[in-house]
Amino acid sequence: MTFIHNDFKWTFQVPYDLKAGEYVLRHEILALHGGWDTNGAQAYPQCINLRVTGSGNTEIKGGGRSPATFYGAEDLGIHINVYSGLTQYPFPGPALWR
Repeated sequence: MTFIHNDFKWTFQVPYDLKAGEYVLRHEILALHGGWDTNGAQAYPQCINLRVTGSGNTEIKGGGRSPATFYGAEDLGIHINVYSGLTQYPFPGPALWR
């Protein structure tokens, strides 16, 4: 709902100490109205190419991850009934990089 209330905009800051290089920033919107059924969730990914410059030295642990391995059809947050009185959404995928 935050995304909708922010006029479909999401603001972020690239970490100031990120090591210089080429990166792909990926986000997606998940449509979960059919998530009660296996393979019913719909993913709408978007990728943005970034060139980071500067003298930072922090690297992303593990060197990133293939989007094909973020989550599976049976994972929480993907195979989910959003009409069941859900009070908290279990975000799918790997832990966020901090």
